[in-house]
Amino acid sequence: MNIEQRPGLLIFTDLDGTLIDHYSYSADAALSTLAELQAQQIPVIFNTSKTIEECQSLASELHLDCPFIVENGSAICFPDQAFAEQARQVMGSATWQSIEALDGDQSLSVCVLGADLASIHEQLMPLQSSFDFLVLSMTDVDTVCELTGLNTEQARKAQQRRYSEPLIWRDSEPALAGFKMQVAALGLTLLQGGRFIHVLGPSDKGRALQALSACYRDICQKPFETVALGDSGNDLAMLQAADHPVLIRSPAHALPTHNNIKNLRISQSTGPAGWAECISELIQPGNIQRG
Repeated sequence: MNIEQRPGLLIFTDLDGTLIDHYSYSADAALSTLAELQAQQIPVIFNTSKTIEECQSLASELHLDCPFIVENGSAICFPDQAFAEQARQVMGSATWQSIEALDGDQSLSVCVLGADLASIHEQLMPLQSSFDFLVLSMTDVDTVCELTGLNTEQARKAQQRRYSEPLIWRDSEPALAGFKMQVAALGLTLLQGGRFIHVLGPSDKGRALQALSACYRDICQKPFETVALGDSGNDLAMLQAADHPVLIRSPAHALPTHNNIKNLRISQSTGPAGWAECISELIQPGNIQRG
């Protein structure tokens, strides 16, 4: 990864319902646009609720080697060890972990911004006596496959949580409001995603975007503008933090309430087709000031 040649533009993207299709989990409609970004050496950075294992698989499939953000801003993962060492120097007193990569040839350097899963479970599980929900990492694989459309291997990767817990909500909407209040009282964060509600520590996609953008600026010694693309409520903090926010229409749910997001673009198409549509417009000459 030659960071010295990177242009002054960073693209942060949600995955499900944004870069990949909500139903088929395919990125086919965005592949030609991704290839154009790679040709221009513009980083495409996952900023997703997905796990490390899920992101590694998709990054390998799409031939991406950029850092990526997992579990709704809970951690930033660096596949490139040279870049990771530079990031350690500029990110101060953050907590770092080393996690073995899927290919077994190298480790990922992970900067943890949120809480660990054990502490989340310790506070979350007593609430099961008052509310009806399933915990994704503790639900049998067949049920996860049925609810998500993932195959068995994909479902197992989705269950390998480290810093957050998706819940399959089976209670009422009024009960969800009460649950959210109790979660907040515990010092945890609740986010509404495209399929699940997510419980995590004091982190979100927006804070992670800001932390990684600052890291690029400090290492490369030049300014970067940020593009962020998402389709759900758990993407709003990321869109608010970006210079160029993009809301992608979904075939499965209405647009989330998006008041007070400056410079917001909304796609015409859904999913990866909408992603490609908006990125193609943004990278046209003159549309974004680039360093």
